[in-house]
Amino acid sequence: MHPYQLTLADASRAIAAKELSPIELTESVLARAAHVEEDVSAFATLTPEAALRAAARAQAEIAAGSHRGPLHGIPAAVKDIFDTAGTRTAAGSRVHANRIPDADSAVVAALKEAGAVPVGKTHTHEFAYGTITPATHNPWATDRVAGGSSGGSAAAVASGGATAAIGGDTGGSIRIPAALCGAVGLKPTHGLVPRHGAIPLSWTLDHVGPITRTVEDAALVLDAVAGHDLRDPTTLRVPVEDRTRGIGTNLTGLRIGVPGNYFFDRIEPDVEQAVRSAVETLAGLGAELVGVEIPLAESVHAAQWGIMVPEAAAYHQDTLWRSPEYYGPDVRVLLEAGGNSYLPPSICARSGCAL
Repeated sequence: MHPYQLTLADASRAIAAKELSPIELTESVLARAAHVEEDVSAFATLTPEAALRAAARAQAEIAAGSHRGPLHGIPAAVKDIFDTAGTRTAAGSRVHANRIPDADSAVVAALKEAGAVPVGKTHTHEFAYGTITPATHNPWATDRVAGGSSGGSAAAVASGGATAAIGGDTGGSIRIPAALCGAVGLKPTHGLVPRHGAIPLSWTLDHVGPITRTVEDAALVLDAVAGHDLRDPTTLRVPVEDRTRGIGTNLTGLRIGVPGNYFFDRIEPDVEQAVRSAVETLAGLGAELVGVEIPLAESVHAAQWGIMVPEAAAYHQDTLWRSPEYYGPDVRVLLEAGGNSYLPPSICARSGCAL
């Protein structure tokens, strides 16, 4: 097995045991990213030189007995909506083609504080306003989409170009590409992960979360990036906890809600079977299954659009007025419609369900 194939948890354990060095892991991940990038196109920007410098620092710290935790020396990628000091953050748009932030976003700063090794910025639909990632291909079948808008992050993790990645989710943009690429995508509780330094789609609905290869890996990343941030008034003050506790072993005492309406109404049979099988596995581990009815579930989509579309338009109104030609046609029509706080069905039909 090559180092790039390791899960985050396994790589972390190997690094802690001095069986694998951060430099060896980073070199393997970077080589893999370079090898598959022409076919997968997960990255908007790869930063191999900076990554190797960060890996060398991590290796020296660990050798000196200063081990920061599970993410120390782990190569991670971030969606290209999160500010990275000295590295372009364009949000997949010509509008920000030359934008180089002076400071890191909160989530990038947290990754660095945990000792992670940033390897690059991953592709996104323009300003995260879509359920696909136009530049990125599914690593399992490159003639298929990777999903979106965090498609680059999911494709990077699934293809071995990053051991873990950060995405953003307003209405599916972590979960959709994770599902399509065979990764784990988590949309955390609103306010759990600070959004400071992230280019917004909808400040009411935006979330920040991990995309990884396993549930344990997702828990490790979430532990590192969750926390209160005074610069983001929506963040919660919650106790620090080990979210890996009990994973895959004993779930006795855990109550899990299983929706009885809406979510199983229009679903492919094999997808339903996979979900129901996962639910049965959780029950077998001791979890208590609780049937729930989601109130007004049929109205969720309309409510989301009623919030997201005008908020996105408000954020972009000045730039859209000055330089409309820099926006892609699909995003531009949505922003223009949002400026009127009304989305005609004809526009929705042409643009798809952007998230």
